[in-house]
Amino acid sequence: MGSSHLTSFSFPSSERLKGSKCFDRVFREGYSLQSSHFVVLFVRNDLNDNRLGIMIRRKFGKAHDRNRLRRWIRETYRLTKPYTVKGFDIVVLPRKALSDVFTKVSFHQVFEELSELYKRIGA
Repeated sequence: MGSSHLTSFSFPSSERLKGSKCFDRVFREGYSLQSSHFVVLFVRNDLNDNRLGIMIRRKFGKAHDRNRLRRWIRETYRLTKPYTVKGFDIVVLPRKALSDVFTKVSFHQVFEELSELYKRIGA
């Protein structure tokens, strides 16, 4: 197994959306995709890779729940990255409906829902 295959599934710091200016641009100019538990905003960037940002409000729940959800969102992105269109800044927002049922939701359910949204970016 070559290292290029493994690096295609990595999630380096350069692929993280950082800074309020970048987030504001996505909110101001971006398009949105919605599912029952997530809203995904995206806007084209001038890079060869996507950059992912995650915003989870404190109202979502306890810190350990917010951190778990962040890990699940990053892992879903990392695993679906080779199959998504490149060149977008992406912000993922969980909906209130997810916070109400988060203790009953599995990673697989989050993965299915988000991977479907990631595939629709740029379409």
